Amino acid sequence: MFRFRCYPAVFLALSSSFAFADNWVVSSGVTLHDTTSTQPGASYRDRGSSVNAFASTQVDAWTLGGGLNYGLSTVDVNSGGYSRPASTSGVVMAARDIGDGRTVSATLGYGNTAIDSSLISGGTTTSYTARSSFLSSSVGLTQSIVLSRRSQVTLSARYTGISSRSDPYTNSAGNATPSSDASFGFASLGVGFSHRFGRLTPYIAADWNVSNKDFVPNTGNKDYFSINTGLNYRLDAKTNLGLSFATTANKAYSRDNTLGASIRVSF
Repeated sequence: MFRFRCYPAVFLALSSSFAFADNWVVSSGVTLHDTTSTQPGASYRDRGSSVNAFASTQVDAWTLGGGLNYGLSTVDVNSGGYSRPASTSGVVMAARDIGDGRTVSATLGYGNTAIDSSLISGGTTTSYTARSSFLSSSVGLTQSIVLSRRSQVTLSARYTGISSRSDPYTNSAGNATPSSDASFGFASLGVGFSHRFGRLTPYIAADWNVSNKDFVPNTGNKDYFSINTGLNYRLDAKTNLGLSFATTANKAYSRDNTLGASIRVSF
């Protein structure tokens, strides 16, 4: 089972904050996720966590950065059995201020996943280890609109492309599964709002994600909404703490909730 999460609104909110840093910004965070699928014949519940680290620097009008992420989860399959995915990924990012509150940005990411599975069918248990890798890229444009000294609206448009490859494997029953390749792309249109209250800055953002392929296979579900909200706290002039919550709406048979905590330090 291979899944790729993308929360453009959160990424853009973090990127916009880099413009107020000195020269370097280093951030680290942890997320907990709980994903449930009720799709007939393929229902499951996926619970797990991930840790990440990201660093960026300001070079004239450019923001350049990169980061790493590691995640572990357990997928309980309702038909019987479980999977335990472990994933590692990295990303590089470049963004440029082009004036009048507009920023263009691009990302390039690579990752791999190893999944240990034990499935029950007809009273027989089979196990296997499957491995896959992915390459992702995105380009986007962000427009920031300052409403007041404390309030800001952000509009965004982004296109993301993902190519993945699953390695061949043989399960404990001797059944072989060949390698396979897949590609996928989708556009995201987003809007966000933030308002500062002293040291606290709450925000909320929503993205409409649309593709010409099903986000959930065999459902005809080609669009859904990502909703992100959170609270940043300025501990001092160089340190910020953050809490975030993300969920989805209108995604066929799916409920995907993510809770995160982070720290960001500039120097």
